[in-house]
Amino acid sequence: MISIVLWKLSLKALTTAPQTSITIISAITNTGAEPPKLDRYRNELAAGLLGIKPTKANAEGLLSLRKLVATAPNPDGDVIFLQPPRAINVIKACQAWVLAEGDDDDELDEVQSAMLPIFMHLAPILQNVQGGHWGFIFDVLEATLEGSSGNEEKEEEDSSVDEASRLLGLSRALRLVYVIEDLVKTNKGLMAEWEERRVGILNMIRDLRVIGNGKVFILRGRLGM
Repeated sequence: MISIVLWKLSLKALTTAPQTSITIISAITNTGAEPPKLDRYRNELAAGLLGIKPTKANAEGLLSLRKLVATAPNPDGDVIFLQPPRAINVIKACQAWVLAEGDDDDELDEVQSAMLPIFMHLAPILQNVQGGHWGFIFDVLEATLEGSSGNEEKEEEDSSVDEASRLLGLSRALRLVYVIEDLVKTNKGLMAEWEERRVGILNMIRDLRVIGNGKVFILRGRLGM
């Protein structure tokens, strides 16, 4: 099968060309294919996050998050991304990096943005699991939206890169909000947790500044609240 051939190719590129490997694995999972060793690789990546020190979050941690989200199966398929205990450990690893951020000069904006696609896939798995993970997920969501607000002054030479990162973070945040909004329609427990943060988050989205063609636009459309 073509998926097995591509899987073997991705493994060969894993060390020498990790971004190429990530792209190939993502292409495999998007088709709904599940090569025999993919689940093991997915779980090894998830387990490995706990071993990454906060000082390496911006490098090794970020790359590992990208690798992990590439292995996420099609949400409409039958493959389970991660079992709840493993999913909780992924959240704990991410939380450890963020909590340690104050001890390091490096900011974790890009890392937190990269967490959101992971959270999007973990949300259905954790929707009935009690704990502080949802509060942390909402914290990262808010931080990414704040970073996507377009209010910060940037150097001109970095403006195009910053805007691309900002819009990517915004896209990830909006997709996660969409997933949460869909889940709470049938989950009263999750709705109770989401309700505490929902209005504030939707207000942040409403007030976003979007830059285009040298002009700044503020999203003032009506949001269901």
